[in-house]
Amino acid sequence: MNEIEKVSAFDQNIMLYLLLLVLMGVVVVLFQSCYGQKKPDKEKLRQALIDTDRAFAALAQTESYKQAFIQHAADNAVLLRPNSLPLEGKEAAEQWIQGLENNQNVITWTPRTAEVAQMVDIGYTYGTYFITGANGNKSQETPYVAIWKRQNDNTWQRIVDAEM
Repeated sequence: MNEIEKVSAFDQNIMLYLLLLVLMGVVVVLFQSCYGQKKPDKEKLRQALIDTDRAFAALAQTESYKQAFIQHAADNAVLLRPNSLPLEGKEAAEQWIQGLENNQNVITWTPRTAEVAQMVDIGYTYGTYFITGANGNKSQETPYVAIWKRQNDNTWQRIVDAEM
């Protein structure tokens, strides 16, 4: 092998090493972009969830329960009420709520706590509610639980609303 062939073989090896380094760098960048993403702060999401339930309750007082439900519930939301079949979908739930409001009943609730699942895309709140009738009488304070789903924009939508 003459000097020119030795230099050419050396240049080819350097090019292979450089190509290998570039490929390794690409693999590292791809790995970091897929697995190195920072997980959402679970505590901040938990606080956002209970704040959302509180905002839902406040809107029900200032506007109406129906308006608050329309704003905070998913289209496929389910209402679970005692002695009733599940009310599936926003439209069915709105009809039930309209009947409640037609009788001049007002529902008031207070969220007590919230938890967010490890995967941070679902959570629940629970608390108590009561209904005030047109005559001003209040029902017994009753527990409720609501299941929420986190949306792509980090807002929460209620997907299940269950009275106990």
